[in-house]
Amino acid sequence: MNTLKIKTVVVAFLLGFSNLVAASNELPLDKKEVMTTITKDVQKLLKNSELNLTNTEKATVKIMINNKNEIVVLSVETNSAVVDTFVKSRLNYKKISTKTASEVFILPIKILGIK
Repeated sequence: MNTLKIKTVVVAFLLGFSNLVAASNELPLDKKEVMTTITKDVQKLLKNSELNLTNTEKATVKIMINNKNEIVVLSVETNSAVVDTFVKSRLNYKKISTKTASEVFILPIKILGIK
């Protein structure tokens, strides 16, 4: 009888633990899928710029996603102060469509000039 009680307690514990594990957040996407989604979201946010650039400007942007699913711009490496300000204003604290762990993502950006 005593072993029956122990087995019942063990089974109950295992069932409770498996429910806890199954109830955790969604399964994380692999890194390539996350990067693709973030890149698409950033492209949408930077689209339709009102900048009057004569040349194409390039930048490297380091971002992180916070626990509210918002982009946090860590740095913008560019030769243009206008592009720096534009990228930060368009991206900082904007929501994205995917959840990911706090990790630094580095994105190359190209802003086309007027032809």
